[in-house]
Amino acid sequence: MRTDTHEGLPLLFAWSLTTVDESLRYHCRQELTTWGKENPGEFLKLLELTYPTDDPQMKEELVMVAPGVACLLESEKGALLAALARWALTEIFDDGKIQTLQNIVIRHIGRIIIERAFHHGLNGGLPARRHTHPGGPE
Repeated sequence: MRTDTHEGLPLLFAWSLTTVDESLRYHCRQELTTWGKENPGEFLKLLELTYPTDDPQMKEELVMVAPGVACLLESEKGALLAALARWALTEIFDDGKIQTLQNIVIRHIGRIIIERAFHHGLNGGLPARRHTHPGGPE
């Protein structure tokens, strides 16, 4: 799985996150985190492909993998961390989306990803204050 694209085994693992079997979901999250660390660009593509689905459990479970990937990225992969933070801003915190997103886990994880990017000084193109009060006053 280490070299698979987002359309291969990782996609199967992503859909497996919809199961009620917690041990299987745990295994899938571990595998996706390991794969995402090795293939952060493909992990972002997997998020872009699967996040728009209408399955709230898969969304939450897959987004729970993202901070693990973000925290495991080496400093030379800063552009990919910044891209992951831009994804969080666009898909979670954009006006019109944050108002309808009731899932506090996804909101919190989005903030973790953005904070990680800021921690590494990767704030190019990211609003300076927006990540501190998602959905609130600027």
